[in-house]
Amino acid sequence: MEPFDLEAAKRGEPIVCRDGTPAKFVAHVPEACPPQRLVVLIDKNIFLCLESGAGSGLNEDASDLFMAPKKRTVW
Repeated sequence: MEPFDLEAAKRGEPIVCRDGTPAKFVAHVPEACPPQRLVVLIDKNIFLCLESGAGSGLNEDASDLFMAPKKRTVW
């Protein structure tokens, strides 16, 4: 999976969790505490993340964010 790109997420490009669950960018609040600057919606629940897309920042977490794989056309 491609690493999380905050600017791409702001533009509406699709994002997913580590396990492939779709996530939706809601807001970026740069004035907030670092672990709470990114607001995303995952399975109808609101999550707060680091700007890097990490869910907790300590270890790999199921809520870590990545850019969704792009669909490729095979000719």
